[in-house]
Amino acid sequence: AEAPVVAESGGAQEMYRHMLAYIAENFHRPIDRNGVARAVSITPQYATRLFARSHGMGMNAYLRSLRVQYAERLLHDTAHSLEAVARRSGYAGAAYFIREFRRVYGVTPGRYRSAVRRGLVAEASVPVD
Repeated sequence: AEAPVVAESGGAQEMYRHMLAYIAENFHRPIDRNGVARAVSITPQYATRLFARSHGMGMNAYLRSLRVQYAERLLHDTAHSLEAVARRSGYAGAAYFIREFRRVYGVTPGRYRSAVRRGLVAEASVPVD
């Protein structure tokens, strides 16, 4: 989720907000710090430092968090296959997605969906816009 911007100049705050917006609009695509930096017209190194300083976590960690939360919502609300959920959430394929989901939620996506269907999970943790 969104962390407050720490003491940065107005221009840096604006760049940070643009980075957040770019990531939110493109997390389901293959993006990296170079693409984010290009979108804001700054160097990748500066983008990395600015994001970490402003957000309190690294850009890659934030991107992974958005992807896995979106995937959780898709598992909760759709009947898409695991491969489709993975791809719609920005993962290249199901294998990495399954590992990442298990790391975050402590259960595989298939078991999570099964728990949802049995009524053991009432609502996904984050809404999908």
